[in-house]
Amino acid sequence: MHFKEALRYIPDLHTKLFSALVRKAAQEWMLNPPTARTVRPPRWERTLPSRRIGVGDIAIPTQDEDWPARSLKERLMIWFLSSPFLPIRDYDTPWSDEGVASEVIESLLPIGDILPAPDHHWAEMKSDSALSRLAFRSLGAWNLEGVELAQYPDVVWKADFSLLADFAVRDGFERYGATAFFLADQSLHHIYWCSQERDIFPGDPEWAHAKWVWKNSMLVQITIVDHLLRTHWTMASPITRASREQLSAAHPIRRLMHPFTFRTITINHKSSFSLVPVKGFIHRTTAMTSASHRRLLNQAADLVEYETFPDRCRRQKVHSLGASSPPIQDGLEYWELIHAFVGEFIDNHYAHDTLIDDQELSGLWTALQRLPQSRNIGALSKEALVNYLTQVIWTVTGLHQYVGNPLEFILQPSFLSTKIRPGKEVADIQATLQSFSIIGLTGLPQTPLLGDYTHLVDDPEDKACLQRFQQRLEALAASIEKRNEARPEPFNSFNPRFMNCSVSI
Repeated sequence: MHFKEALRYIPDLHTKLFSALVRKAAQEWMLNPPTARTVRPPRWERTLPSRRIGVGDIAIPTQDEDWPARSLKERLMIWFLSSPFLPIRDYDTPWSDEGVASEVIESLLPIGDILPAPDHHWAEMKSDSALSRLAFRSLGAWNLEGVELAQYPDVVWKADFSLLADFAVRDGFERYGATAFFLADQSLHHIYWCSQERDIFPGDPEWAHAKWVWKNSMLVQITIVDHLLRTHWTMASPITRASREQLSAAHPIRRLMHPFTFRTITINHKSSFSLVPVKGFIHRTTAMTSASHRRLLNQAADLVEYETFPDRCRRQKVHSLGASSPPIQDGLEYWELIHAFVGEFIDNHYAHDTLIDDQELSGLWTALQRLPQSRNIGALSKEALVNYLTQVIWTVTGLHQYVGNPLEFILQPSFLSTKIRPGKEVADIQATLQSFSIIGLTGLPQTPLLGDYTHLVDDPEDKACLQRFQQRLEALAASIEKRNEARPEPFNSFNPRFMNCSVSI
């Protein structure tokens, strides 16, 4: 099927234009994707201009030393795609079959050509066992937590995606929100369906639909709250801005963090125009009303606070799951690896807590403490600094790969969708291709985590520290690949071979 023939399947002008724009941008990007050598040493020492994006108190810098500004043509196209000239129109046009869907998707954004292959393979996502995999061995593990229920004493786990339940949706759609409950053996026990305010059990007439609601609520909630807000705007953006405004270009912490902040300003500035606004890509791709869209972004911004991944695991009582939950097992091991690296790097420059005498570093810490999302980082100390920078690096590399690469979940209309229609458990054509187009932009190859970044530092000890970090990353990748041989299915979201060095896309 040719590209133009595939476009005919798309029922609305906005999605056609968006798909064409994504395809062209992806083709151009693939001609010269960035590498470790693309990341140049820090240069700018200035206050960065910024703009408020209408979400909480978040302000996004608008100039990036890493990347040239957007062209006028690009700015106009993004504006037009979110403008009143293209109102939101929802079309409930079904696919004739999933084979046609695969052919259209492959014609618009070929996987393995324009788009990289997904990290994981799914044969199906309808069964109860597939939901258990989602909750313990895939994306849903991010919200997994231990629970005790007097009504159901055998239930010991829940994966709660009810945050969106109170947000109104457009006509023709059903509200989001569901929580899945599991037994000790990780088997699915029941689902609480928020819009119906009741528990649904296997064998109930609504069982298939309750699972569909839970899956779609998971995808939308994690994409908006954890990918966009947590990873991009409240973790990557603050450290990028603070380090570039408060630290000189030669400061060791500025050099340390430079690969992990590469192109962050560019991508976050773009998202503030293309994803955030009413009639932007997120609003169109989900089912929320304009008022709900704005309220959700503001509410989510208030919910996100600094917390290390080990602390989160302990709070949610999942730290002991071990090998039965690869996202927890691999994620914790990766966090500890980064913690050791950051500690060694800082030890090269500061004895004990002499870092509190560093005026530039104190300025960085004060700038971070002023932000609601990181006000709980505590007083500046070596331990607090190591933990904070570890969490930043873990978030912009590992968590970003984990929550920000959902290609595997939408390869078939029956897998997941970003919209829920009453009585249906399959994505329509518009919803499928809207989701796929967004992933087409966010899934392009970026500067890899595995690479030689020693050109960014001058001190021989710093160079040696970076080299040891890369060696440990290679060892972790080999360890995860060995584990994958014994797992029910491979898991690679925290495999360093799959990660980028920053949220640069």
